[in-house]
Amino acid sequence: MDVTIIYPLPAAGEQSALLGPMDTGGRGPLLPRTVFEQEHVPDLDELQSVPTDTEREASLRALAMRFDPCPRVTMPPPAGTSCQPELRIIFQSLRRDGAATATRDGAIHAFYKLTPAAWEEILRELRAIRAEQASAPEVRLDVHPLLRAQGPGGAYANRLKALVVKHAGEQNLVRVTQFRRIPSESARWVFSIRELERGRWQNATIPTLAGATEVSLYTLAGGRWDAELNPRADPALDTTRIFKVSTPAEEREAFRSVVRALNPRLHSSESIDCASCHIAPDVSVFAKSTGRASEGDYPERFQSRYSLDAAHKSVDEAIGFENLHMLSYSGTSLSVSHRVANETAAVLELLNGS
Repeated sequence: MDVTIIYPLPAAGEQSALLGPMDTGGRGPLLPRTVFEQEHVPDLDELQSVPTDTEREASLRALAMRFDPCPRVTMPPPAGTSCQPELRIIFQSLRRDGAATATRDGAIHAFYKLTPAAWEEILRELRAIRAEQASAPEVRLDVHPLLRAQGPGGAYANRLKALVVKHAGEQNLVRVTQFRRIPSESARWVFSIRELERGRWQNATIPTLAGATEVSLYTLAGGRWDAELNPRADPALDTTRIFKVSTPAEEREAFRSVVRALNPRLHSSESIDCASCHIAPDVSVFAKSTGRASEGDYPERFQSRYSLDAAHKSVDEAIGFENLHMLSYSGTSLSVSHRVANETAAVLELLNGS
């Protein structure tokens, strides 16, 4: 069963086949402007700015989605947890790059709360689709093979689109997160959350950051490597701490927070801030490539009977600290982080009872 689905970048003329913010089904438009602060569609990449709300909205398309039976908790859910299934859709801003389609930096994640009946219907359809492809070989977590073969206007894409617009829209949209690229002397991104509370959309507090409603991440690569959060994370959670220590023993201990951040059995989206989580996979690659530490040396590392193979970014791209995408594209480069691969395996364990 496919619980994490990734679309290929569309060819010329195919963009309109992808789900957009104003695609509407029984629950209203997928991503209305009313969810954003002062109803301004965010400019996700100020290095390649899009000038108007109308143009920004028109450029947004869904390039990935995830089905989660019990979001915002560790997996498997702690005893007594009351699960509220969600569908998450990842929107990115598309642009032309010569004859190809590419993305601007940044992304918007939209979260839709699902009723038990809707969740069961979605599961039946996802299982039916998988059963029809039972003879297909297992592949790594990457662009979905049917979407790659048929394109965003093909039979599988249309079946998926019908399922999404039936069960997702303004009426059950409960959270929107975003990260944006901001011009700065060093590379800089800003992460923030909007949530629906008492019928109103408002800025929400970033988990673990003591009331902050946004967090900035700055990175450096090359002559020296560094990454810094503002406001800073708790040292026990700070996945950039490996850059602030000096001895091998301190490095190994600092790396423990990275290993834990990548493990959905130990951390959920509510127990670590979004910037620390986004940089953790690249810090892991950096530490291993420079001989500082490796996940395999830690008992806290995530393990599963399901494959953890995915379309990870290259080592050079990871340690360049310029691509913070976890389930989305940077330009034309798809990034599926170790954390996403781990979460996908954990969800499959929960759904399949193993």
